[in-house]
Amino acid sequence: MNKDREETDLINLISDRHNDLRQKVEYMTSQQSPQVHFSSSEWYLITIIKYDNPSLAELTRIVNLTRQAIHKAIKQLEQKSVVQIESVPNNKKEKRVKLTKHGISCYERYAENKRLLIDHISKVLGFSEIEHLQYLLEQNWQLEDLNIE
Repeated sequence: MNKDREETDLINLISDRHNDLRQKVEYMTSQQSPQVHFSSSEWYLITIIKYDNPSLAELTRIVNLTRQAIHKAIKQLEQKSVVQIESVPNNKKEKRVKLTKHGISCYERYAENKRLLIDHISKVLGFSEIEHLQYLLEQNWQLEDLNIE
């Protein structure tokens, strides 16, 4: 283990690995569809929207961004023909976001590349190690109980 790795704490390791994985899956997907480029935040929104058709208000809560930021990102995805915004019957204010056929195709390609990446990591590290890692990450770490005084 090198000195830099020894000085890197758990939170930075998780963050760095997360960034590496996101970049890899986004790169793999962009190589298959070079005509369309999505930012990491756009991919994140696509994976949240997928087949659920959330309202703009729901997206704001889930993603924890401002309403304006969500509207801007959704408009960009709409311009790329990935999403469409639909009115909610009997509610003039609420709008829902739905993936287009093109958006579903992009999402499915992205999801498949994530599966390929997970399979690769499982082969390198071992399937039981990956299952254990997933188990640990799914646990309630009780962060709300941490009191700093």
